[in-house]
Amino acid sequence: MPGIGSIPIIGRLFSSRSTQKSDDELLVVITPHFVKPLSPEEKAKMLDMPATFLPTVTQEKAKGKKKDKNPPAPTGDKPEFVGPSGQQIPKQQQ
Repeated sequence: MPGIGSIPIIGRLFSSRSTQKSDDELLVVITPHFVKPLSPEEKAKMLDMPATFLPTVTQEKAKGKKKDKNPPAPTGDKPEFVGPSGQQIPKQQQ
């Protein structure tokens, strides 16, 4: 209730003299890179990627399967990416 802080004696219980002011700054650094357009031959070599090539959280939950902690060993034919890929859902602590 406004004005309760001005009542003698008990007003001090409802008033405050402290003030806190915060001033934050955000610095965004942008580095431009000029690139040359691809030639038709280079464009033909590129893979066609769908607009959303990473699974969404909903798709991951719908799978309902647990990821294998020990993925199969690489065969040695070609280098492979080892580790989790795609969008990762943090584990819930219980």
